[in-house]
Amino acid sequence: MGESTTGLEYPAQRKNGERFPALVYSSPIIDNGKAVGLRGISIDISEIKKTQKELEKYQNHLEQLVKERTEELEAVNEELSAANEELYSQREKLIETLQELKNAQQTLVQSEKMASLDLLAAGVAHEINNPLNFIQGGVVAIEAYINDNFKAHQGDLQPLIDAIKEGVKRSAQIVKSLNQYSRVDYTKHSDVDLHRVVENCLVLLANQYRDRIEIERKYTADTTNLYCNEGQIHQAFMNILINAIQAIEGTGKIIITTKDEGNRYRVVFEDSGCGIDEADLLKVYDPFFTTKEPGVGTGLGLSITFNIIKEHQGTIHIQSEKGKGTKVTVVLPKTC
Repeated sequence: MGESTTGLEYPAQRKNGERFPALVYSSPIIDNGKAVGLRGISIDISEIKKTQKELEKYQNHLEQLVKERTEELEAVNEELSAANEELYSQREKLIETLQELKNAQQTLVQSEKMASLDLLAAGVAHEINNPLNFIQGGVVAIEAYINDNFKAHQGDLQPLIDAIKEGVKRSAQIVKSLNQYSRVDYTKHSDVDLHRVVENCLVLLANQYRDRIEIERKYTADTTNLYCNEGQIHQAFMNILINAIQAIEGTGKIIITTKDEGNRYRVVFEDSGCGIDEADLLKVYDPFFTTKEPGVGTGLGLSITFNIIKEHQGTIHIQSEKGKGTKVTVVLPKTC
């Protein structure tokens, strides 16, 4: 039996002359090892070809539909992504606007409070200054009278005279600080001695730490000329020092260090107080957050201080450990 060949497709013709596709299989006729003829079979594949074309057409149509649908989905996805980005942008703007409103409200409240304190400070300073002048004049007159009439008792009375003079001197320093505090313009920048601002704060707070808290000054020997809003920097340092004083129960120590770092100043306040929990450190700048007893603090001090330092293009960093005190580092450019 001979081997059959692979089917070949070729155009065939019917008796009526119509042409059609056919698939032909053929094999040789072998007799005594010699090919003496050829036999074959022809299959009409018109319907198969027609079906293949329809399937190909349908497949192409499906591919086109899938392509169009994919493009539509991609377009919708891009629109949704754009809309999502717009919504996210609007959300961020709303959050930012809300924060600005909160900050503005806090600033307004604090400005009103500071304005009232300024008036009070100016009034108190004026009222104290007049009797101080009387006391100072009286002491000078008494001292002269003793020198003229009671020289024998001068040695016993002089310590009392010196004590009165020292009291007048300290009172005068407080009045001077109050005057400096009340005359500050909270809208303008000027050249300020950084050490003088810190010292004014200490004078005003002396009654809260005297005889129980040691103040150690580690000031730079260089000139500390800072171009800033003096009232705001005074307020920021005052808030930091108040927190340090209130954190110390009984006796303790506050170290104030200043450093000149070229184009900026570093001011460090270290206290030996109760310290702050690690979990609370993340919230110390939040408005109205406080760890103090009810009625002791409003929770606005460090929030306002943070905003003041930020407005002056500076930084503030707090390090603390419960039971081991707190370290507040403020860095301010020399020209804020």
